Amino acid sequence: MNNKRITFALILSCWLIYTFSMCMKMAYSGAMTSIKDEYEGVSNVTLSLPITLYYAFYAAIQFVLATVMTKINLKIYMAVTFIVSGLSFISVFFFSPIWYIGAVL
Repeated sequence: MNNKRITFALILSCWLIYTFSMCMKMAYSGAMTSIKDEYEGVSNVTLSLPITLYYAFYAAIQFVLATVMTKINLKIYMAVTFIVSGLSFISVFFFSPIWYIGAVL
């Protein structure tokens, strides 16, 4: 019974993280005009570059992970990536030039 709860919690947490990340990317896409108004002189190319690079890096990382998934410790990988991702997104509130927002995204 306890293993079923852990399995369900893990699946739910993965789904929520995925959903939140997709919502954040959609929110960024929808807020690009507001960001352009906030950061005067930023071109449309510069604003769209983070989303484009995100999907390119995402695809590349998926291919790499598919080949090395059996060789890495998944718990450590998930812990490190969640912590780094969380800290980097929180840091946007304190340090937010346009290049940094793009790099974090």
